Amino acid sequence: MNGYGYGHGGSAVPQPATSATAAASAAASHLFDPSLLSEAADAQPGDGYTVRPLARSDYAAGHCGVLADLTDVGDMDAATWAEVFDEMAADGKYYVVVVEEDATGMVVASGTLVVERKFIHGGARAGHIEDIVVVEAARGLSLGRVIIEQLKALSVVVGCYKTILDCADKVVGFYGKLGFEVKGNFMAAYHDH
Repeated sequence: MNGYGYGHGGSAVPQPATSATAAASAAASHLFDPSLLSEAADAQPGDGYTVRPLARSDYAAGHCGVLADLTDVGDMDAATWAEVFDEMAADGKYYVVVVEEDATGMVVASGTLVVERKFIHGGARAGHIEDIVVVEAARGLSLGRVIIEQLKALSVVVGCYKTILDCADKVVGFYGKLGFEVKGNFMAAYHDH
């Protein structure tokens, strides 16, 4: 999907999608090229589930309902969802991975990798993991682990020198088992819109 360039450390890595390649990917129905996903065993769901990039059809497959298990989704109708999907696809820095329940075609888990270009580390990229959620009915099936392992692998594939995430204290142990370590504090300033 993407051309090769030189990332941190001088090694050849796929570059984040350009607007043209992202638009082509969106036209193909996925947010990004599915071939970028890891085939590693620890990054695969069990029988009856499929891991894949977010698709144009996932509004109807319950993507917003999954996110509502995490936080307030707000007013997100199909047109607004499609507008956000198109903007993310055109930007080429967003990698939303979902798990689909094969029997129903419904999305049951989701997570996002956002790639940030930096002025430090020789212009390297950093991957930010966001919005990890598994619907309550599918918890206990290791789908959260699958999403995290896929996003970590994607971060490497697109040339990130590190992958970071913010989480609540109650899930620090979960992320620690997946290779993350506590490095500081999380702070936020929310703005009225």
